[in-house]
Amino acid sequence: MKSRNSNRWRGLAALAVVALVAAACGGGDTASPAPSPAPAPAPAPEVDELGGFPERPITVIVPYGAGGTVDITARILAQYIEPYLGTTMVVQNVTGAGGSIGFNEVFLADPDGYTLALSATPMVQHAYLLDVEYDYSSFEAVAMLTVDPNVLVTRPGSSADVATVAELIAASNANPGSLVMGVGGHWASHDIARAAFELETGATFGRVVLEGGAGVVAAMLGNQIPLGFNYIGEFASQFEAGELKVLAVAADERSPFLPDTPTLKEQGVNLSIGVWRGIVAPKGTPEAILRRLEEAILATTQDPAWQQAMTGALIAPVVLGRDAFAEVLRDSDAQALAVTDRLRKEGFTQ
Repeated sequence: MKSRNSNRWRGLAALAVVALVAAACGGGDTASPAPSPAPAPAPAPEVDELGGFPERPITVIVPYGAGGTVDITARILAQYIEPYLGTTMVVQNVTGAGGSIGFNEVFLADPDGYTLALSATPMVQHAYLLDVEYDYSSFEAVAMLTVDPNVLVTRPGSSADVATVAELIAASNANPGSLVMGVGGHWASHDIARAAFELETGATFGRVVLEGGAGVVAAMLGNQIPLGFNYIGEFASQFEAGELKVLAVAADERSPFLPDTPTLKEQGVNLSIGVWRGIVAPKGTPEAILRRLEEAILATTQDPAWQQAMTGALIAPVVLGRDAFAEVLRDSDAQALAVTDRLRKEGFTQ
């Protein structure tokens, strides 16, 4: 199947999973469930540099709903970090406006290390898609934890219950807009993937905005929508139970978690797209505190229990320290500008 808009993907490919990690790591297999080697953390700062930090629990704001992969990633980190950080990490879901409400709360927070965000790729894109005051430079990179490809998932017995991506596109073309795809927030990562897929294939879907990836899964299970462009960890148990099925993975290679599922590229759609996730702090957070947070997070990611919990949730660890993660943020900003400009020119402004 030849893509009707294959020449358009040059801009959209900037959001590809491999491109994001390659920018920071110099290439490599981003799909492997084993964690990438993390840079050795700097020596722990002296107590006087830290001012006693941390003296109380640290809040990690998740800008998306409970049960989505961003939320799961944050909660796994919080579960295992206390021995390495010396205090507890409390996860707080602050949702709405495609994640921008939660990111804005961190943007406005005191830069003292006690309010962080579990960030994801849409944070960078918001500066070009939403009316927000922050951009990527409004935050300090602490550590990247994972990279995840989007996965095209349908509900058996629904109007999108087809065997291949080609059949899905044909069904869409037969009655444009009749197949409804759920997205976990306005211009959230699911939404960007939907728009990219439409641009690449010429398909047109109806669109309903829901509360995070978990909201999309719940709507599919409730027979409200037939289709989503989620992440594996958001519907793993439903997939294993046969309640949902996967048509394709949007990656260059098959997922180790779904080895029998072909990629979009194998089915003639030249699209690899996904999201990175990591911890960021407000701009101006003291260097010593940033180093202390980085040290604790990187130590946690070397804990076999953390690694097992991540892969058990079908989230592949891809770990980067502050400097490499900051490079990912910078590259993502340049890429987001090109991508969102293309989306606007194509009319994807809803």
